[in-house]
Amino acid sequence: MTALDWSVACFALMLTGISKVGFGGGAGVLATPLLAAVFPPRDAVGILLPLLIVSDAIAVWHYWRDVRWRALTYLWPGMVAGIGLAAVMFATVSDHQLRVMIGGVCLLFCALQWWRRVILRIEEGWHPNWPWGSAVGLAAGFTSTLAHAAGPVLVMYLVPQHLSPAIYVGSNSVFFAVLNLMKVPPYLHQGLINAHTLWVSALGTPAIIVGSMVGVWLNKRFDSNRFGAVIYALLFLTGLELLGARTALMGLLGRLH
Repeated sequence: MTALDWSVACFALMLTGISKVGFGGGAGVLATPLLAAVFPPRDAVGILLPLLIVSDAIAVWHYWRDVRWRALTYLWPGMVAGIGLAAVMFATVSDHQLRVMIGGVCLLFCALQWWRRVILRIEEGWHPNWPWGSAVGLAAGFTSTLAHAAGPVLVMYLVPQHLSPAIYVGSNSVFFAVLNLMKVPPYLHQGLINAHTLWVSALGTPAIIVGSMVGVWLNKRFDSNRFGAVIYALLFLTGLELLGARTALMGLLGRLH
């Protein structure tokens, strides 16, 4: 790997740490596509999972007293089913297909963020229920196992409940701590976590810790909405890159000339 590759990887991991402590919205979802641009997609998701667990531990340590447990209860059954469904898909998809899926999730994330901003202007607070919670849990388990990209799914579930910032971050942290731990067995079974990925994960641990510390500092000083807007723009461009849109566009321009 080149110095540039390592820089991109460290930047991605720092974003994960930053987002886990509540700053930057879904900034951490950018980590998987960025790592997939440096490593093979299967290695990328395998490298990131242990680091997510480290960042989850840091976040839970900060916010474990602020959790809406009843809201999370509705998510667990669907979450387990989503993990199982994605694990089955890992056994049948190629690296290219996985790259396309990750790119698609990136663009879907951007679309969901846009939709959330529009809907939240008119939607009143509501109480979670089993049908909605099960559907969200299924989507979260599936997208998280596939590409560590369930952030926007949980946002759509938690934000309309009008939780306080502390309870929102605490509930988010606990949910993903449980979800990421449950992803370890299928990742090991599929060979997504191995000696090589664990070694790279170990090298990336300082970046996660630094990112978490930076996130705590930023929470006290900056508007996370502006930071999130930049992340969404980068995520959109990264998704297009993983889907091969840039290559297709350059080929089209070449034919026109």
